[in-house]
Amino acid sequence: MDEFNKKKYAWNTKVRAGRPWNDLDSAQEATRNAQAAFRDGRYKVTAVAFDYQANDSVPKDIEIIVDNFTQNVQTLVFYTPGQPIPIFGGDHYLGNDNPKLYAIPKIGNLNYIPNMTELPQSSFVKELRTDGVGSINPDLITMSQYPSTEFWFVVDYDDE
Repeated sequence: MDEFNKKKYAWNTKVRAGRPWNDLDSAQEATRNAQAAFRDGRYKVTAVAFDYQANDSVPKDIEIIVDNFTQNVQTLVFYTPGQPIPIFGGDHYLGNDNPKLYAIPKIGNLNYIPNMTELPQSSFVKELRTDGVGSINPDLITMSQYPSTEFWFVVDYDDE
């Protein structure tokens, strides 16, 4: 298959909303998750392979995880127990949304939260608000229910 025809079938997961799924023009790529036609998340894709001799494969459904943007939340590194903690902002969430903020106690000596860690309801702090481009609005949170310990803030915007 020549280079031109290959490009017709390439999925550009960063393409802006309203553009064709296979638009490979980098000027049409989203710079924020809220602008993307395929926002970060899980997608079910049906794949079919074929050649010029009309040899088609059996369609196969696969799950794809699109993860083009790094979500973040901006706050203090240290806090005083019982005092409000400012949330200064954060980026790459869905626009006009209510992502959920959790506080997960630090696990042993790990400097990161393991992938797919369960987010128990008891760790839920509050729903935050995002603006139209997916930035977290400034907010204050109270952590009085947590002991003086180290924890991670985790923001879940797609309930996964």
